Amino acid sequence: MSLTKVTQSMISNSIFNVMDYGAVGDGVADDTAAIQATINAAIPIVSSGGATVYFPRGSYNCTNLTLASKSGLHLTGDASTVYSCIKISGKITCNNTTDFRCNNLKFVGANFNFSTYTFSGPPTAGNLLFEMVDSCANWSVHDCDFSGFANVFQAQSGGATGLYVVRINDNYFSANLISFRLDAVLHWDITGNTFAEDYEYNLYLTSGSELRYSGNKHENGINVMSGNNVYIDYTGQQTSDIIVTENSFHEFFGIAVNDAFRVTISNNTSRIQKSNFAVQINGASESIVINGNNFNGYTGIAYSTYGVSISGLANAINICGNNLINFEKCVYSIIASGIVLVSDNWLGANTYAVEITGNSADRRIVVQNNIANAPFKSTTNTGYWIERLNRIINIAPIDNTDGYMDQFYIEGSAAPTTGIWKVGDIVWNTTPTAGGTIGFVCTTAGTPGTWKTWGAIAA
Repeated sequence: MSLTKVTQSMISNSIFNVMDYGAVGDGVADDTAAIQATINAAIPIVSSGGATVYFPRGSYNCTNLTLASKSGLHLTGDASTVYSCIKISGKITCNNTTDFRCNNLKFVGANFNFSTYTFSGPPTAGNLLFEMVDSCANWSVHDCDFSGFANVFQAQSGGATGLYVVRINDNYFSANLISFRLDAVLHWDITGNTFAEDYEYNLYLTSGSELRYSGNKHENGINVMSGNNVYIDYTGQQTSDIIVTENSFHEFFGIAVNDAFRVTISNNTSRIQKSNFAVQINGASESIVINGNNFNGYTGIAYSTYGVSISGLANAINICGNNLINFEKCVYSIIASGIVLVSDNWLGANTYAVEITGNSADRRIVVQNNIANAPFKSTTNTGYWIERLNRIINIAPIDNTDGYMDQFYIEGSAAPTTGIWKVGDIVWNTTPTAGGTIGFVCTTAGTPGTWKTWGAIAA
């Protein structure tokens, strides 16, 4: 009497074991056909409540896989500390794949040669893992490991629609060129992941709305990225509501924003700066909030150039409540027009705490309530500069060459002997005594101008 092998999929009618369909998982055999056969067998079940393709502990070699236009497919591996490994030399094409889940798997790229790649922008060729082609929605990918890919998640327009509601949480990315290359996406949540040694970008975003990049840990410590940790370039696109918040960067390669609308960069921290800026705002970006960040510009050898750099036609830029230290210039603006508010920051600079340059009658700059250890500088000759209630410790000199700064309030034990000052600038006396004065006031503009004591203190 012959015996029929009872498989997991036959028992549960929802779990499909790739080994039941011929996969070997020894790291040598090509398991492509077996894995694809398992996925294909699960498809009829997917529509009636979901199906799981299960990879027992092992190492599976494959080339290209396709996830058909069905919803409810789940890829999962062994839930132990040693992931089931899929070594893939091609890609996984996802076409109209909705309600998709993936967890407890390790994906390793098999054919991208980093040693021969020329870093000149996001790759247009090379192996990628998940290619989201059209109408991919309601995804959840968590507790996976990704390494050795040109792109891990590539969601690009090219006629695609509906790349929305995607959650990528608590995964580990290492030694990839780009982890996320996204275009035309909506409602993405990239949270709680760890990135180690990505070569070019962690996130490269060219259009989309309502994306949150938060709580991620970046451990780049050996390889030097040629790009940035986060790059947002919406040239010619209408986009909104991008949040980059509560991320930590061991070695920080910067956050760049170009032509974007409504972007919030808040409560991020960095340890060692590896690019010439922490945050760079370019083009016609508008409604950008940079708030509550703690960025250290020290490179390990010298100071990075800029904490926040603003250029182009940027407008409605709010830089408030940040701790920017060890930069040559904490805030540097050469915008041609627009409104910039720099308020309530701690600015620890080597050259200038704030420098405003460039010419525009349409520009409005407000710098207020900051604490700094370096001068403020304005070389504009048009537009409006309003500076008030800032405190500069250790009497760093002021460079107000064109006279467009408003009153300065700084602290010191004597009137300045260097720097360019204007009438009404005030130094608060840090060593007041009975019968002395509250401080010093500039009565004639100059270098350093004429200063008089003011505010008698009762004996």
